[in-house]
Amino acid sequence: MLEVQADKTDTLTGETALTMAATHGNVAVCTVLLLRGASVAAVNRKGVPPLLLSVQEGHWAVAERLIQHQARLEQTDATGRTSLMIAAAEGHVALTELLISKG
Repeated sequence: MLEVQADKTDTLTGETALTMAATHGNVAVCTVLLLRGASVAAVNRKGVPPLLLSVQEGHWAVAERLIQHQARLEQTDATGRTSLMIAAAEGHVALTELLISKG
Protein backbone atom coordinates (compact mmCIF):
# COMPACT_ATOMS: atom_id res chain seq x y z
CA MET A 1 0.00 0.00 0.00
CA LEU A 2 1.29 3.48 -0.85
CA GLU A 3 1.90 5.87 2.02
CA VAL A 4 0.23 9.28 1.88
CA GLN A 5 2.72 12.12 2.17
CA ALA A 6 0.92 14.98 3.94
CA ASP A 7 3.72 17.48 3.32
CA LYS A 8 4.28 16.74 -0.35
CA THR A 9 3.92 19.76 -2.64
CA ASP A 10 1.33 19.46 -5.39
CA THR A 11 3.03 19.69 -8.80
CA LEU A 12 0.22 21.81 -10.27
CA THR A 13 -0.55 24.30 -7.49
CA GLY A 14 2.71 24.27 -5.54
CA GLU A 15 0.77 23.87 -2.30
CA THR A 16 0.86 21.21 0.40
CA ALA A 17 -2.46 19.92 1.72
CA LEU A 18 -1.99 22.02 4.87
CA THR A 19 -1.04 25.24 3.07
CA MET A 20 -4.11 24.85 0.85
CA ALA A 21 -6.44 24.21 3.80
CA ALA A 22 -4.91 27.11 5.75
CA THR A 23 -5.32 29.49 2.80
CA HIS A 24 -8.99 28.60 2.50
CA GLY A 25 -9.68 28.76 6.23
CA ASN A 26 -10.72 25.17 6.64
CA VAL A 27 -9.97 24.52 10.30
CA ALA A 28 -11.49 21.01 10.25
CA VAL A 29 -9.21 19.87 7.42
CA CYS A 30 -6.22 21.54 9.07
CA THR A 31 -7.00 19.69 12.30
CA VAL A 32 -7.20 16.32 10.56
CA LEU A 33 -3.96 16.94 8.67
CA LEU A 34 -2.14 18.03 11.83
CA LEU A 35 -3.39 15.03 13.78
CA ARG A 36 -2.20 12.79 10.94
CA GLY A 37 1.32 14.23 11.00
CA ALA A 38 1.34 17.21 8.64
CA SER A 39 4.10 19.64 9.56
CA VAL A 40 3.23 23.22 10.52
CA ALA A 41 6.66 24.17 9.17
CA ALA A 42 6.20 22.71 5.66
CA VAL A 43 6.12 25.52 3.11
CA ASN A 44 4.53 25.86 -0.32
CA ARG A 45 6.55 26.31 -3.51
CA LYS A 46 6.86 30.05 -2.77
CA GLY A 47 8.34 29.29 0.64
CA VAL A 48 5.33 30.43 2.65
CA PRO A 49 4.25 28.37 5.70
CA PRO A 50 0.62 27.65 6.63
CA LEU A 51 0.51 30.15 9.52
CA LEU A 52 1.44 33.08 7.30
CA LEU A 53 -1.11 32.02 4.68
CA SER A 54 -3.93 31.76 7.22
CA VAL A 55 -3.01 35.13 8.75
CA GLN A 56 -2.85 36.83 5.35
CA GLU A 57 -6.38 35.63 4.57
CA GLY A 58 -7.69 36.55 8.04
CA HIS A 59 -8.47 33.01 9.21
CA TRP A 60 -8.25 33.40 12.99
CA ALA A 61 -9.39 29.87 13.90
CA VAL A 62 -6.87 28.26 11.56
CA ALA A 63 -4.06 30.45 12.85
CA GLU A 64 -4.94 29.55 16.43
CA ARG A 65 -4.99 25.82 15.61
CA LEU A 66 -1.59 26.05 13.89
CA ILE A 67 -0.16 27.89 16.90
CA GLN A 68 -1.58 25.18 19.18
CA HIS A 69 0.47 22.73 17.10
CA GLN A 70 3.67 24.73 17.63
CA ALA A 71 3.75 26.86 14.47
CA ARG A 72 6.70 29.22 14.87
CA LEU A 73 5.52 32.81 15.23
CA GLU A 74 8.88 34.12 14.03
CA GLN A 75 8.83 32.11 10.77
CA THR A 76 8.99 34.45 7.77
CA ASP A 77 8.09 34.53 4.11
CA ALA A 78 10.63 35.12 1.32
CA THR A 79 10.60 38.87 1.97
CA GLY A 80 11.21 38.50 5.71
CA ARG A 81 7.69 39.30 6.92
CA THR A 82 6.44 37.54 10.06
CA SER A 83 2.82 36.57 10.73
CA LEU A 84 2.48 39.62 13.01
CA MET A 85 3.71 41.95 10.26
CA ILE A 86 1.25 40.42 7.81
CA ALA A 87 -1.70 40.61 10.23
CA ALA A 88 -0.97 44.27 10.93
CA ALA A 89 -0.50 45.13 7.25
CA GLU A 90 -3.77 43.42 6.29
CA GLY A 91 -5.68 45.13 9.11
CA HIS A 92 -6.62 41.92 10.91
CA VAL A 93 -7.01 43.32 14.43
CA ALA A 94 -8.11 40.08 16.13
CA LEU A 95 -5.23 38.15 14.56
CA THR A 96 -2.78 40.86 15.57
CA GLU A 97 -4.03 40.56 19.16
CA LEU A 98 -3.81 36.75 19.03
CA LEU A 99 -0.23 36.82 17.74
CA ILE A 100 0.87 39.39 20.31
CA SER A 101 -0.72 37.36 23.11
CA LYS A 102 1.09 34.20 21.96
CA GLY A 103 4.44 35.91 21.31
